[in-house]
Amino acid sequence: MQEASIDLPKRDLLDRSINILVLGGPEKPFSVVVTRDYLDQFPDVDALLKDQIHQLSHKEKKFVEHEFINFSVRRSQPNVEDATGHGAEVAVSYVRQEKNVHQRIALITLPKRLILAINGTFTEKWSDSMQSEWRKLIESVELY
Repeated sequence: MQEASIDLPKRDLLDRSINILVLGGPEKPFSVVVTRDYLDQFPDVDALLKDQIHQLSHKEKKFVEHEFINFSVRRSQPNVEDATGHGAEVAVSYVRQEKNVHQRIALITLPKRLILAINGTFTEKWSDSMQSEWRKLIESVELY
């Protein structure tokens, strides 16, 4: 859906927009947040994700890391010799403001030390169908 257009300045810009998709009803929303950001001082998405896990583990109650995986996404230019398309993902759970949080965080390397971050969050343990939909979402990412 497109509601408007805007002419942006003609210089390098980083689109740091946040896209939030909410699935399910308001009583039990399953949210998916998609953002872009910089790797900053981290050498790769693995190191950045491990730092985020460390920060969460010290900040949130009853923090548990369930799974950490690496993956690759499709690239329209597969012969490029760099880390573009490398991904790291973690599944965690914790308690925030007396509510359970079950979350998956996927970070994908983009060109120019940028990352694509995809976060899925639910208040209960993810069902098999939610896990399947998440995998389809991650596997559908294709970099241009």
